[in-house]
Amino acid sequence: MKYVVLAIWCAGCLEHVELADDPLPGLTSLEVMPSDTSIQIALPAAAETVTFAAIGHFSDGSQRDVTADVAWLADDPVPGMFATPGSYSTSNRAGGHLAIRAEHGTVTAAATLTIRLSATLIDSAFPPPEGADGLFAGATPMPDPMKSPVIAYPAAATAFPQALAPALFQYKANPATDTYRLSFESDVLDLRVYTGSDRWRPEADAWTLIAASHRGATVTWSVDAAASTAPGPVYAGTTEPLAFADAPAPGRLFYATKSKPGTTAAVFAGELAATSADHVYPFAADTTPATNETIGTGGATMAVAYGGHLHVVDLVRSQDKATPAPMWWAAVSPDGRVVAVAAMGMLSLFDAVTGAGIGSPDGHVDLGGKQVTHPAWSPDGRQLAVTVATMITPDDLKGGAIARLPYNGNGAVGPAVIVVPSSADTDNSYAPSWSPDGAYLAFVHTTGVVKDAPGSELRLVAAAGGPPIVLQRASHQLAGMTAAMLADTTPVWSPDGRWLAFATQRPYGVVRPMAGGAQVWITALDLASGDPDPSAPAFWSAAQDLTTENVTPCWTVTPTVMQ
Repeated sequence: MKYVVLAIWCAGCLEHVELADDPLPGLTSLEVMPSDTSIQIALPAAAETVTFAAIGHFSDGSQRDVTADVAWLADDPVPGMFATPGSYSTSNRAGGHLAIRAEHGTVTAAATLTIRLSATLIDSAFPPPEGADGLFAGATPMPDPMKSPVIAYPAAATAFPQALAPALFQYKANPATDTYRLSFESDVLDLRVYTGSDRWRPEADAWTLIAASHRGATVTWSVDAAASTAPGPVYAGTTEPLAFADAPAPGRLFYATKSKPGTTAAVFAGELAATSADHVYPFAADTTPATNETIGTGGATMAVAYGGHLHVVDLVRSQDKATPAPMWWAAVSPDGRVVAVAAMGMLSLFDAVTGAGIGSPDGHVDLGGKQVTHPAWSPDGRQLAVTVATMITPDDLKGGAIARLPYNGNGAVGPAVIVVPSSADTDNSYAPSWSPDGAYLAFVHTTGVVKDAPGSELRLVAAAGGPPIVLQRASHQLAGMTAAMLADTTPVWSPDGRWLAFATQRPYGVVRPMAGGAQVWITALDLASGDPDPSAPAFWSAAQDLTTENVTPCWTVTPTVMQ
């Protein structure tokens, strides 16, 4: 399947100048013709051209064609572009509902263009038997409890950002079938894929076709099955909707791998569009475990427990500052200057450059005997969110509650303000994370022992306090089922506040069908929706090693430059 390479023209910023010769003096309004147009393209195909005209209306009552004298714009550059005034050329990379606009100064007029694409693909990685499409031609798919395929990933209503690494579509298939037809259908796309496997990963152009055609919209995908050895029935599989955001998720995602036989705990990072991660720390061939990393919002400063002690790492210069301070958990202030460290129930503050204690020689903060852990800085640097508990160990809590600690910027920390209380030793809320606007805290809740707690789930609470919001879909929704025991933990926000990454022990379709061994997943959040649960079912982050146990995700505002 071939696609036209799209070149995007972008107007730069110009100083305001007075035009000596306005080509359209007295222009009062514009009209675009046609006002509503639809085209259907069967791929592969050459680019198509849609011609628009702009009619100008003037103060003297006259009107004329001004197509060549106005600027032409479309609200989405992926489906195509205006090659010349009024002449829109499709890219054939995506369909969609486009808003077309003609403008001259402050005078504008709008029209709509709908591009509908259809295509048929043969999976080159796992090709189906010869003549696969003929097995489905003219047949009415019928459900069969034994032979119908069942979608295993992604779950219904999963929401993906744009510019994401291609998802791996997976389904449980019966051995009696060997040919599968995946369908992606909406009012702007009709895509059919034939494969001989129980999974399909789109190539880049096919993934763009699916994702970019549904910017801020949904598509329905389904899978049917047939047997090439016994042509006849087509077995109808499950059908599910998927959603796509209107923009990419910004930033870079970090995580730490847990130490296990043959490996050492280390920190990795990858772009969401990537299918692998870079080794970040330790810098050299070093077998000292590096765990519980935390990174400032600027993406340049990392605090990490290196052999159990605080190291402050300059990720840009690939340098680190060792300190003797013990570290269980830490947080880097938004300006990258202060590191808050929790260990053995105590909170300490350190200068990120010198490693010296702030406020006292060892940086210890007097909290009146309260035990705290899991510090997190507010976006303005004026507060710390922490877990307060009656008992804290490296792996467990009793009576874990979420609290805010005011900070004056000079090493002074005020008394704790409880945001999420605990009702008993077994009622544990922990691992708070601030939203980028400071309005919410994401956290984990479980009943009983904290370490690898199967029943832990993600929640939100207003930073000022209030009833917690259970992220039911993010925490428990899998393809075709809900599950209570997925061990969700350590949530962290994307820089734009629209996504939440977390570690979880849930299964990953047919590739990793059994729960166990944490991996990083991501859920969409829509806090303005008014839905009691603003989350969506989560998707697996492709920028990680499927064979390792990956924990403590961190999400930075900008990609880190490593030298």
